[in-house]
Amino acid sequence: MNIFIVDDEPIVREGLRKLVDWEAHGFRWVGEAGDGAEALEKMREQKVDILVTDILMPRMDGLELIRRLDPPSADLGVLVLSCLDDFAYVKEAMKLGARDYVLKPTMEPEELVANLAEIRAELERQRENARQVRQWQRQIEETKPMQLALRLRSFLDFGRADERLEAELFAQGGVFTLMVCGLPAAPLAYMERPLGEALAAVPWQDRRLLLVFPAERSGSRQEQYRAAFAKASAVAARLENGGADFFVGLGPVIADLGGFAEAFALHERQVDARFYGGGGRVVGDVPPQPEAALPYECRGDLLRAVDRGNMAAALHQAELLCRRIRGQRPPVQRLLPFLHELLAQAAAHLRSTGSRGAEAYEQRYASPEAVQGFISADALCAWLLQAVRELFDSGIGGVLSLSANPFVRKAQQFMLDNFRRNLSMVDIADHVKLSRSYLSDLYSRETGEPLSETLARIRINEAKRLLRAGEMKIYEIAEAVGFADPKSFAKTFKKIVGCTPKEYEARGEEVFR
Repeated sequence: MNIFIVDDEPIVREGLRKLVDWEAHGFRWVGEAGDGAEALEKMREQKVDILVTDILMPRMDGLELIRRLDPPSADLGVLVLSCLDDFAYVKEAMKLGARDYVLKPTMEPEELVANLAEIRAELERQRENARQVRQWQRQIEETKPMQLALRLRSFLDFGRADERLEAELFAQGGVFTLMVCGLPAAPLAYMERPLGEALAAVPWQDRRLLLVFPAERSGSRQEQYRAAFAKASAVAARLENGGADFFVGLGPVIADLGGFAEAFALHERQVDARFYGGGGRVVGDVPPQPEAALPYECRGDLLRAVDRGNMAAALHQAELLCRRIRGQRPPVQRLLPFLHELLAQAAAHLRSTGSRGAEAYEQRYASPEAVQGFISADALCAWLLQAVRELFDSGIGGVLSLSANPFVRKAQQFMLDNFRRNLSMVDIADHVKLSRSYLSDLYSRETGEPLSETLARIRINEAKRLLRAGEMKIYEIAEAVGFADPKSFAKTFKKIVGCTPKEYEARGEEVFR
């Protein structure tokens, strides 16, 4: 990959050029500049993959250079060179798209190369993803089934009559539909030769894919159904994906565009039947059922328990809600928005408490997409119970919110990734590339607590999760979360939680199960 260096100190540029064997590490030095204005001119003349730039420079500084890259592109990696007192500038550079930073006073060639290697790996991943998207787009533009799928989707979304569409779909007689539910629809739809002789493959919602096949032209309706069922079974076998929970709904044979309404009504009934009743990979005919009511009373009781901060009551109401859902069997297309609204209100309550884990909780449980992927009541209810537990104890993912300060954020992420090790404050400072005392002061100012307390909270929250799981002994948990011995673990646990690990484990039998 091509490297371009920008620094107003010639000795720094010369040092970087000579101290690193760029070719040996898979990089190519393609140029250098003394400020941003000179860099812009030179970078227009050649391909640059990674820009390494100082921040404070005459004429045009590094921040203005990043802003004025034309065009700004995620295809360019930016590494910032900074000094200890450049924090405000580093923060702004990260907002503008810089991928990492290196401290000039402590910079070593090995550290620089390691940072550049990380940026290169990220660029390569992004470029491969972009290449795949372009390939998918070409398939959409070039293949008749994809063109047909786009026009069919337009009809299904907007109801616009399309005589050419009807002629192409029904040129050889009737068609039947298959609805694949539970696997990501987009990658399936863009497979090369998606699914054999399918006339169209239409992504439908996040985890649904509508397939349209020609029906048998001769034989009885029963023979047509048998042939269609065989095709559905073949599609299910082809899509088998490491035990993933998905199924294929078999639609009716239809003779014109108006028949898609009947097909979609059946597919929704299949979703409901599979959701509540389990079953195999292929779901056939499901007769209409009376529509059941949603358990609004249970939802209100659950939110009141959350508002009072009563975890035992909230879990009891969540379990009752799950029993009502299974017993009353409301339509899935109404149930999922109902539960999304419940978790959005729960997330709002968590946010109102000032919890550090509110943002992570909201992304995990309260986004519109979070609830959409479930195709079985058992999986959905288990997830709902976990969501209620995490309101009160959100675990590792919600024990802290990552700081906007890049130094503090790097320390936090290092602790989250490595808390199971015998981690010291020196280890953290070395990773962040600051002195221990400087990092300690900076961290306390930014977060309001010492590094050691954050590390302890991370460890204890993971210990609580392991205690609730009930699969490890206390001394095993102490070692698993990074404590040197069970005594220090028990002392820290009681200080943070208010009871001993054994008491917490015993209480969990009553409260958490």
